[in-house]
Amino acid sequence: MVSESNPFSPSEIDVYSHYIGTKISKVRWANEQAFRHESLTFCVASWGAGSQGNSVKLYQCNSSRNFDTTEIPDWNVHLVHSTPHQGDVTDLVFLDASHIFTSSSNGYVNIYSINHEPGNSKKSLILKKSRRHHGNITSNMECTAISLQPNTSQPDLVSVGLDGNIVTTKFERDELTVIGKILSNN
Repeated sequence: MVSESNPFSPSEIDVYSHYIGTKISKVRWANEQAFRHESLTFCVASWGAGSQGNSVKLYQCNSSRNFDTTEIPDWNVHLVHSTPHQGDVTDLVFLDASHIFTSSSNGYVNIYSINHEPGNSKKSLILKKSRRHHGNITSNMECTAISLQPNTSQPDLVSVGLDGNIVTTKFERDELTVIGKILSNN
């Protein structure tokens, strides 16, 4: 049924797809974007790529839609940048328009910087820091999830892993400093 809040009937809504070519473990929209923007950014991360290696990819969606009408948008999705990722990506979080955090099957938390090239709109992803959060020197334990304290310029990050530990970390000036660890009873 067509209503004022949803001007499209179910038969009028198109499905948009874009072939990535790898198994995707996570997809996240960049923070603080409004659907009414003509350009939206999102990130995808892979797992199980074997010898091909896993990656973190930054995409841009551009719309030719006039948002003051009820016309169906025409989305143009394109790859902005791809960078290798060690291990399977187990979680992916945008901090802001300039930083992406990932957790990995090898026990690491990674910080990627989204660099905006001066003079044009091109962006690139650069691994800024990688820090082991789970496991020890002789064995890696998967870091299964991460969460950032929202709405702060120097957030705390919490990571959890298969080792049963919860690690709290402070993010300041592209550095991760462990501020606490809750050990499992195992």
